Amino acid sequence: MTKTEVTTLIPRVGQLDAALLDAQLLSILREPLDTALGLFKASFTPILAKYNPELTAAFQLLLLSLSLYRSGATYGLRLQNLTYRPSTDAPRATVGLTRRQTVMHALLTVGLPWFWTRATQYMADHHWGSSSPHHNDDEIESDGNGWWRRYVISARSARAMAWKAALLAEPVWSAAALANFVRFLATGRYRSLPDRILGLVVTPQTPASPRRVSYAFLHRQVLWNSFT
Repeated sequence: MTKTEVTTLIPRVGQLDAALLDAQLLSILREPLDTALGLFKASFTPILAKYNPELTAAFQLLLLSLSLYRSGATYGLRLQNLTYRPSTDAPRATVGLTRRQTVMHALLTVGLPWFWTRATQYMADHHWGSSSPHHNDDEIESDGNGWWRRYVISARSARAMAWKAALLAEPVWSAAALANFVRFLATGRYRSLPDRILGLVVTPQTPASPRRVSYAFLHRQVLWNSFT
């Protein structure tokens, strides 16, 4: 890392604004579909609720494929005149993600949240955290096959351990995300855990140009709110 790279500071508010813009863009993209399907409440509302994790993951992957995985910056980063570099050691002219980082980023930001939602929902629906088995104790005792009794007991134990591990993993991940955010506020690098894990660095697209803040949209928004 050169001295110039060390002294180059990226505004933290710009990086956080980029994340907020990406989240709002995702909600705007989903709103027409939710509104259209909402007109058929009796038919599509249960389906929409059932497959909501898949729809969210599909829209996230679509946005990332059209922006970050193609040009090296999400739409929010572009609006803030920012982009990604694959590492701190990469030359300034090198922007975007490597092939390995692209796959890992998709797994961490899209695949992992979808898998976690589905896994915890499956465990909750099948009562993995309950002490009562699918077969009650009377049925187990009355069954003459000892191997079946051992199988049921071992399955109960494995599911209980998996449920406890899931309950422990969520606060651990939240604590790690909080620690990473505090570190980000102190250093200005790695605004999220996936960025830190993959070593992705946010840099300006055009370092020579100053950061310009346009208040035209804000003025129009305030004016519109005052009339409505």
